[in-house]
Amino acid sequence: MEKLTLPITIIIASFILGGFFYASQLSKQQFIERQYRIELQTQKEANQIKLEQEKQAKMEAEKKQQIKLEQEKQAKMEAEKKQQIKLEQEKQAKMELLNNCINKADKYYFDWGNIIIQNAKNCKNKSTKVEEWACIVVSNDALKKARLEWKEEKENCFKKYPQN
Repeated sequence: MEKLTLPITIIIASFILGGFFYASQLSKQQFIERQYRIELQTQKEANQIKLEQEKQAKMEAEKKQQIKLEQEKQAKMEAEKKQQIKLEQEKQAKMELLNNCINKADKYYFDWGNIIIQNAKNCKNKSTKVEEWACIVVSNDALKKARLEWKEEKENCFKKYPQN
């Protein structure tokens, strides 16, 4: 039996040493796997943080772009409004000039018309019918001429101050 004790002891010692070796390798493998999972988790969290930061930066850039577009739109609207006001003022000024021109032509015509009508009334005081008729014809011709000049003057006003 003594002959068997040594080989059995060697086999038992080998099993024990093998078990320890296997346990240490298993522990080492578990440690490596745990460390790898921690590293993956850390990397995943870092990527997620990076994605959040990129998303935030993109949103801020879009917001800035939107603000810039709004400011440009507002500036354009203000410029258009100023241009519209300027055009309206120019239109009013032209209208005022046209009205002044027409009023001047009207006053000229009515002043002359009143003078001609007054002269026509004086025609009745002429001594003969021929003189009276001649006076009336001259007054009528003068009134027609004044009316034509008045119309021409008004047309000139519209040409001089067109209302587009």
